[in-house]
Amino acid sequence: ERNATALGCADACEIIQSDAMDYINRTGDRYDLIFADPPYAYGMTGDIPSRIFMKGLLIQPGILIIEHTKNLDFPGDQIYRLAASREFGATHVSFFTHPKSEES
Repeated sequence: ERNATALGCADACEIIQSDAMDYINRTGDRYDLIFADPPYAYGMTGDIPSRIFMKGLLIQPGILIIEHTKNLDFPGDQIYRLAASREFGATHVSFFTHPKSEES
């Protein structure tokens, strides 16, 4: 909430505090930008991209951002593309897009 306010876009944001998989499984909403920051010990972080893309929750050309431990690698998948990854000490941030976003 503080970040959205500082960026001047709080009125365009929906902040959801929920277990990631519970929310993904129950929602039908679609988003331009999804930021997931699960606890590092959360065992299902690696499944988040495929679940979001399979369920169609990310609007094309949207971006999925996941903050995670540096020990987590995301497997390749035909339904999403790992567009970039950044390291900040022990924290990694990975950016995912639709595969067709490469052509756009």
